Amino acid sequence: MSAPRWITEADVVQSIELRDAIDALTRGLLEEAAGSARNMEKTAAHWGKSSNMHAIGAVFEGANVFGTKTWGNTPEGGSTPLLILWNATTAKLWAIIEARALGQMRTGAMSAIATKWMSAREADDLAIIGSGKQARTQIQAICNVRKIERVAVFSPNEERRTKFAADMSVLCQTEVVPVGKPEEAARVAAEIGLPVLVRPSYVLGGRAMVIAYDVNTVQDYVAQAALMGPARPVLIDQFLEEATEIDVDALADGKDVIIGGIMEHIEEAGVHSGDSSGVLPP
Repeated sequence: MSAPRWITEADVVQSIELRDAIDALTRGLLEEAAGSARNMEKTAAHWGKSSNMHAIGAVFEGANVFGTKTWGNTPEGGSTPLLILWNATTAKLWAIIEARALGQMRTGAMSAIATKWMSAREADDLAIIGSGKQARTQIQAICNVRKIERVAVFSPNEERRTKFAADMSVLCQTEVVPVGKPEEAARVAAEIGLPVLVRPSYVLGGRAMVIAYDVNTVQDYVAQAALMGPARPVLIDQFLEEATEIDVDALADGKDVIIGGIMEHIEEAGVHSGDSSGVLPP
């Protein structure tokens, strides 16, 4: 029996671009929609004052692989996330992957996919609350799906947000400006054009999002988000009014596609499907 491959953080960074992560996550979401991929519910345990451990997982039948990601957090040692992959037929252990950079790419990729499908094609302004490591990949990923001309970034620490803006301007080859108050970041909403879609960058789908029709709503939302710290960025996108959102359930074998149902959302386009009502048109 051959030993499983150990893939380091350096291997991940050298082997995977954000564009690759966006494409891979898109394929995964399509497989999940088709029923050939399934997620495991997240589990967690806690001890001490603030120590905890977590586990998530999924199976992709088409790729013949299943895996789990597990990590822990302690005040003394931080966290060390690992992704473990097995053969879905033989249950043979394939690989163990150091998954910090991979997790940041995945989170950024999800925001890129949401931006691609939920924001106007011509959208070119971005406002973000937070200047941590997750914020870096959020901006990079969104720049992969939209031609962003200007980014306004707020975080509580002036020195940190100024350095972050300078670094990201070079990295993304676009204008990234630090702003001193959440309200200044929210002002981007007025420049984008109301209404806007305001949402946390670290959740899937549209959960916890707000459709803001005035700047006061945006300011209230980002002010609350700022209390969560720089690791919890907020994304502001232009919202398409009077748009219709359609869910299509389909099965495909690489050649033929069978559509099982087409569901039209009753609520505004962009409301998470799990939070909305839908009808099957005749």
